[in-house]
Amino acid sequence: MHISKHLRSLAACLVGSIAVATSACSVEGVAPTSNARTLAPTAQHLATLTGTGTVNTAPVSLPDGTYTFSVDPRLDQVLVLGQNRVVLPAGSVCALGVSGYGPTMWDKGCNPQRKAFTITVTVAGAGTENAAVDFQPAMRFNPLKTVTMDFHVPELSATSPYDWTIFYCPTPSGQPGARLGTNLMRADPTCVDESLTDSSLAVTPDFAQSVLTRRLKHFSAYQLFRGGYTVAE
Repeated sequence: MHISKHLRSLAACLVGSIAVATSACSVEGVAPTSNARTLAPTAQHLATLTGTGTVNTAPVSLPDGTYTFSVDPRLDQVLVLGQNRVVLPAGSVCALGVSGYGPTMWDKGCNPQRKAFTITVTVAGAGTENAAVDFQPAMRFNPLKTVTMDFHVPELSATSPYDWTIFYCPTPSGQPGARLGTNLMRADPTCVDESLTDSSLAVTPDFAQSVLTRRLKHFSAYQLFRGGYTVAE
């Protein structure tokens, strides 16, 4: 039986909507919408945005592993990893592969990425003082947009003797996961507190939610750092 191109396109759209409930489909292709999308890793159910813009997620940490997200950079996106999340405003991702990368480029303008792409996130040391995430591919963000990351820290509290921050670490040896989430990574001299040279990258603690929030100007690896503690006599 002959099936028209129009009907085949509609059937493909319906099948795709089962896998990714928030994708916008048309007969001719993917059409952007004005709605923000919240993406959970492929191993989890898709989360949803509440009316206040907050994220409904289970109050648990994601286990160590590798997770993937399909991202449409034309839309507001929220990548959800357990109680951690990254907020990517529409148009914030610089065009991949042609925008340059490195500390001298973080504050330079760029053309936006327009095509959908996949982000791979490696989680290591989840729930420990060495918790870390590595985002691939490496990319930078338009400095006129504000990309933020929420990092859940169970031990974070106003009365804690520790001073928590989040270090940027170049992906070790170009291999996501190598030394990630270990003391070796935390002691690596290439891991730096970017807020020392750029105050806009300092962490903001939310003690009620046990979350550190900081701005991101690029994707690579980020590692939790616990320091500044005092010893009671």
